[in-house]
This record gives sequence, structure tokens and C-alpha cells, in this order.
Amino acid sequence: MLFNVEKQSLLKAISYAYSIIEKKSSISVLSYVLLEANDETLVIKSTDLDNSIIIKMDADVKVGGSVLIVAQTCYDILRKISDGIITFESLENYIVVTSKEVKFTLNTLSPEEFPEIAYLKESRKFSIKSDVLKKLLNMTYFAMSQDESRYNLNGVLLHSESSKISAVATDVHRLSLVTEDCESVSENLHFILSRKTVNECRKMLDSVEGDVDVFFNDVYVSFNFGSMIFISRLVDGNFPEYQHIIPKELNMHNFTIAKKSLMDALSRVSIIVDEKSPVVRMVIKTGEIEINVANTAKGNAEEKILVDYAGDEETLGFNPRYIMDILTNVDSEELVVFFKDSLSATILKAKDDDTMIFMVMPMLVN
Repeated sequence: MLFNVEKQSLLKAISYAYSIIEKKSSISVLSYVLLEANDETLVIKSTDLDNSIIIKMDADVKVGGSVLIVAQTCYDILRKISDGIITFESLENYIVVTSKEVKFTLNTLSPEEFPEIAYLKESRKFSIKSDVLKKLLNMTYFAMSQDESRYNLNGVLLHSESSKISAVATDVHRLSLVTEDCESVSENLHFILSRKTVNECRKMLDSVEGDVDVFFNDVYVSFNFGSMIFISRLVDGNFPEYQHIIPKELNMHNFTIAKKSLMDALSRVSIIVDEKSPVVRMVIKTGEIEINVANTAKGNAEEKILVDYAGDEETLGFNPRYIMDILTNVDSEELVVFFKDSLSATILKAKDDDTMIFMVMPMLVN
């Protein structure tokens, strides 16, 4: 095998392939990427057995062939060498990688040792705009559970109804829901993307434009990003029925607040928050909200923000990180905060976008 390829293009492809590899796997071949060169095309494959990626890119192929190379070594080399054309030449049990300033001779494995990738032979399909899929994942990923015992919550649920597609995630302390139009979606779409699938898709979507073809069955889902195909095992579990906890009508007290003002205030008072019990108090009064923290070990913090509110005074308690995660990811400059009392969930919505709703469960405060 002998081919020439542009360094930056290869680095981008290898970074995606390296990202899905399980770094601590006991199966050594899973730390390798498969390079296949034929007909002016280089195909790069990697897998952790649950997630697989196939990337096609242009290359000047002199002699076709395939080889397994250690992913991390290849990635590190590409990051360090200068831009330009790189030559790969496979010779028996090693491969020579040559750039304009350095030559590496690397050990390889036979391509026959690479695991078979689970292609979706019988599947259903829908197409979705890349920016819509990106929004669905970016507005929900932060609410995924990190508790491995709650495996059915360790991801994002995608489901459809009446030409609309929804993404929802919850760790039981908070919930994020986004619903967007999607004409091609099927009525029986209902599956859970794993946490790793969500995170890897978000990375890939940063460089994808146009439509994404999504194939799925009861076990796997495949995202076709043009020159990249990402195949992932679905979470085998039932997502809880969440619809009944979201109020159909938001007939609640509410106020509008600038995202930056709330973010800045929370980030400042959070310096004093007790890490073992992270809770801030929000006292909502006529014309203002008061955010404060009391920590016996560190001290106190208090900040006031002017808001257009004229209802009864109420005190809410919540984990500031949950609110800040929302503020970090929402593009809207203003949010509307809905609340009932200290024992009910607080609801946040972007002022100029009705497709998203966020819920934060209350925490008890003195």
C-alpha cells in the first residue's frame, strides 16, 4: 500500500476515529484504526464494538491495500508534523510515514484482525437538517444522567409525533426538552442515544452542513454525515414517561431576565457554594430578584438583579450548575422564568424560541 494525503484533512478524520476508541480496552486491536486505500480514496475505520465510524476522503493512491495502525500514535504524529503532503507506505509488518521533515516507521497489524462493523441491513430511515439535529443534541446533552445505575437515563431520547421530532434528557433533578419540525420523520421513531453517541455526534456536527440521513432499527442507529458514517448501539431500556410532569399551560408566576445578568450573578455567588450541597437561594420580590448563598465554612454572597415582576414574594432553591448549564447552551439573550412555589419545579424558556423547555427541580433552603 502506498498513498499520499494532505495532512490537515487526515488529521481531522483521524481525530474523529480516535475519539470513539475506548482508551482502556482489554482488546488491543480496538486501539487501532483501519486504513484502506483504493481508487483515489482513503477509508478510515475505527470501533469500540458499540460505536463505529467510517470516513472516506480523497487521496493520491499509488498502490492499494489496507493496514491497521495504532490510533493514538497516528493522531500524535499528525498533530506534531508540519502541514503539507504526507506519504504512507506499507511494507510487511510495518508502515513508513514520511513528511517533509521527518520519517516514522511504525508497527502494524493485519487488517484481518479488525472487528466486523455492524452495518444496518434492515432499517428505517429519516432525514433531518444538520442544524436541527445539532440543536436537539446541544440543548439536551447537559441533562443526561451521569449515574451508571440509571442506564436508561444515560443518554437522549429521540421520538416523533405528527411530523415533529423531540429530544429529551433528564437525570431526575432536571429535564431538557426540544421539539422541532421534521417532515420526513416516521411516526414510530422512539429510541435512546447513548451518552457517548450524543457527545460524538455533537463533535461531528460542528463540521457538517445540509441534511443528515439517519437509519435505525431496534439495536443500532447510523448517522450518515456525507463522507462520514457513524454507527452506534442504542440504549436497551425504557425512558420514563416524562410528558405528564410538564405543565400543558404555563399559568404561573414569571419574569423575564437577561441571560448574561443571571449567568454572571450565578457564577459569582457560586464561589461560596458548598460543593457537597450546592444550593443557592433566589428570593423573588417586586422589581428584583436576590440571589444569595450561605456557607458556614466560606461565608456568604448576595447579588440583586432588577426584573419586571410585581407578584407575591417567593423563595426558590436550586443547584446553580443546572441553571448555568442552560444559560451556557441557549442562544437567546433573554429567558422567561416560570415558577409556582418553593416545592415545585422551576421552568425556563428562551424568550424568542418556543421549541425548548427546561425544568429544574427544587432544593430545600432554610
